[in-house]
Amino acid sequence: MPYNRKINLLDTLTKTAQQKVKSHNQIDLTKLATSDIKKKRKTYQVHWENTLMLIDKNYDQSKYGTIVFDVYQGLIAVEATTNQLIRKSVPRTCAINQIIQLYANFHNHFEYLPFIVGQTIFFPLPKKEKDHLNQTWISTNHINREYVYSIEQHQAEIWFNQASYYFKISASENYVHKRLECCYQIQKMIHSVKANFANSDQDYLIHANDNCYSISEALKKCMEINEEKVVKKLIKKYPNEKLNHDLLKAYQLDAKES
Repeated sequence: MPYNRKINLLDTLTKTAQQKVKSHNQIDLTKLATSDIKKKRKTYQVHWENTLMLIDKNYDQSKYGTIVFDVYQGLIAVEATTNQLIRKSVPRTCAINQIIQLYANFHNHFEYLPFIVGQTIFFPLPKKEKDHLNQTWISTNHINREYVYSIEQHQAEIWFNQASYYFKISASENYVHKRLECCYQIQKMIHSVKANFANSDQDYLIHANDNCYSISEALKKCMEINEEKVVKKLIKKYPNEKLNHDLLKAYQLDAKES
């Protein structure tokens, strides 16, 4: 699919919003409102491979909860929240989610984890407020990693190859690069798991929530977990009896030892 085309974002904004963008040569996500968007939809089907961002606007005094940035359609305000859009497409119990949880447990890192739809991986920006339920999500497939700049404390500019303007976000350059590295490591783990299923149904990674033994074997190879204490740490932190049993089996440990 050709992604080298430039999106004319100004055409999807109101005249007032266009003037702001032209004067600053950027789109400030902290100030972008759903009222700035021309296209509005009551219902919307996300085309994940074409989506650059899901911009959380659920805190605005508006009936539109999300601004979707699509590579072909530009900016679109939709009524659903970012969480609602994600839940429609991302099953909670699948092997990919298990891999993400294992990554979190191994690194003792449970915040700002990505989600994956098909071949597309998204990382979150920090929530506007601690108790706020929704977040803005950015696709790693489209962001240009060479053009991420800090401009103020806890603020940065990011660049998409398909866009003609920088986007100002409420996150530091360091934060963005850490999220990109996390996504890269998780993708490596998934590729390792897929290699273990080279002769079987690849749809397993999307739909299945069993066969944890093969997952643990793949993780053992790609993360080089060779110490019993690390395995025991995973078993203690990951509340999944089937997976715990198979990790023990993979490492030939006695269940009583853990």
